[in-house]
Amino acid sequence: MADRSPASKTGEKIDFACFELAGETWAVPIASVREILATPRVTPLPDAPALIEGVIDLRGALIPIVDLAALLARAVGATEKRARTVVVEARGMVLGFRVERATQVVSTPRAVLERLPELTRAAGCVAVGAVIRRADLPPILVLELDVLIERVLQLRVGTPPTDEVAA
Repeated sequence: MADRSPASKTGEKIDFACFELAGETWAVPIASVREILATPRVTPLPDAPALIEGVIDLRGALIPIVDLAALLARAVGATEKRARTVVVEARGMVLGFRVERATQVVSTPRAVLERLPELTRAAGCVAVGAVIRRADLPPILVLELDVLIERVLQLRVGTPPTDEVAA
């Protein structure tokens, strides 16, 4: 994701909302974040895939809540008091990801974002689009929201639709 365009060389910065999940620090572009909130009561959906915990009512809008840890094939998701929901918008959809805790906003020059090595991408590691390097600290993994949403949408691929209206 290291962009070498003229705009990136002038020091254009991108802000990222950071959070912890399964012992790692992750980030999403703050431009895609609607809000981060203490996780409210989730209403389960009886026929939803296991990754979709249910929905919340956020000021009159129903927002699906996705277990991000399960989606990323990580450890069990957030269940503690500090658990937060990161509500994002991508691909014209709004959804919430449950995370262990929100940590910080990181502002970094676009030019220092580094793509994962080609070998990892070729092996299927596409949920992480870039890495933010930090001196003397582990890198922050920047998630690709489009990839995550595509994974959620593919959960029911091959299953015949059940909501068709008979003609």
